[in-house]
Amino acid sequence: MGDAHNGFASGATLVNGTTRLIPLIRRFVLVCLAAWLVLAASPTARAQQRDMLFLNLLFPREVYQAIEQEYQRVLKLCPIDDHACWIREARPRQWTFNAVREAPTAAATQSGNVVVLATYAAEDGLRLRVDYRPVTGAHSTWLRPADIGDWGYEVWVYVAAEHLSKQDGRRWVRLPADPFPASAWIELDEHGLHGDVESIAGRIVTIQPGVPAVSRQTGRHLSLPADSNYVVEGFEGAAVLLREEVPADMPCAPGSEEKDVTAKTPRYRVRYEDLFSRNGRPLLTHAYPRGC
Repeated sequence: MGDAHNGFASGATLVNGTTRLIPLIRRFVLVCLAAWLVLAASPTARAQQRDMLFLNLLFPREVYQAIEQEYQRVLKLCPIDDHACWIREARPRQWTFNAVREAPTAAATQSGNVVVLATYAAEDGLRLRVDYRPVTGAHSTWLRPADIGDWGYEVWVYVAAEHLSKQDGRRWVRLPADPFPASAWIELDEHGLHGDVESIAGRIVTIQPGVPAVSRQTGRHLSLPADSNYVVEGFEGAAVLLREEVPADMPCAPGSEEKDVTAKTPRYRVRYEDLFSRNGRPLLTHAYPRGC
C-alpha cells in the first residue's frame, strides 16, 4: 500500500513537473521563432538574395511639350544645320520636380530635389539632363544626355529599391548612391518623374568592359567579354546569373530561343556588387531601350 502511495506521489510529481515545463517550452519555441524572423529580416540576410530593379523613367508631359515648342520656335529662326544659330537662339529650361527624402514617406527630411534641364548642343541637338540639387550645395549630375539618349523614347535607369506605402498607396523608389545621399527616396508622381519599376531578370543588357565573372560551365575566373550583350537569367544569392545573347533574343528577330540557346552558350555568374562602380553607378544598361 505504501509502495502504491509512493507510486501515485511520484506520478503526480512527474505530471506536475511536466505541466510546469510546458509554458517554458512554449516560451523557448516562441523566442527561437522570433530570433529566426529577425535574422531573416536583417539586412545581412536580405543581401543573400538580391534583385536588380530598373525604373522605366518618364518625364512629365510639360517637359515634352516645352521641348517640342522650343524646337518649333528655333526652327523658324535657324536652318536645321546651322548649329551656331541654334546654340545662340535656343533657350535653356529648368524644372524642379520630385523631392528627395531620407525615407519613403512625405514626413521624412528632404535632402534636395530632382531637377530636369533642357539645353542645346551641336552634337545632339535639344537634349535633357537630370541633376540632383541638394538643399545646400551645388547640383550633381544623375543622368547625362547620353544616358537619356533620344528623349522621345523610354529611359531605363537603375533604382536601388521600391516601396509601396500601405497607408495611402504611394509608390516610392530608392535612388542609387551616386550622386544621391546614402538614403534617398522619391515618390513616383505623374507631376514629376514617374514610371514603372521592373526586375531586370529576363532583360538583355550591355555591360561595361572589365567586370569580373565566373564561367558557370568551367568555373574559370575571367572578365566578361566586352563584345557581347547578356540576358539576365536570374539571381542566386548575392550573384547575378547571365548568359550571352543569341540571335533569337534580339527584339523582333526571327528564330527560336530553344533552338539557338544550347548547353554550350556561354553562361556566367557575376557578384552583385561588381556590377557597380566604386561610387555606386551601375555598369550595365538596357541593350535595346528602343525595342525593335
